[in-house]
Amino acid sequence: MLLKKGTKCVKTSGREKGKNVRIVEVIDENFVLVEGDGVKKRRCNVKHLKC
Repeated sequence: MLLKKGTKCVKTSGREKGKNVRIVEVIDENFVLVEGDGVKKRRCNVKHLKC
């Protein structure tokens, strides 16, 4: 999976399931910081994203 700042993804689980987000910051190999339409800036597991 390409984990780069600015990459557009879709959340596949959680309360924002199906929403478009973009990666704001890469925290480590398992977590990134995301934000998007209707999604506040929050930490997200990369297993819950489809890029």
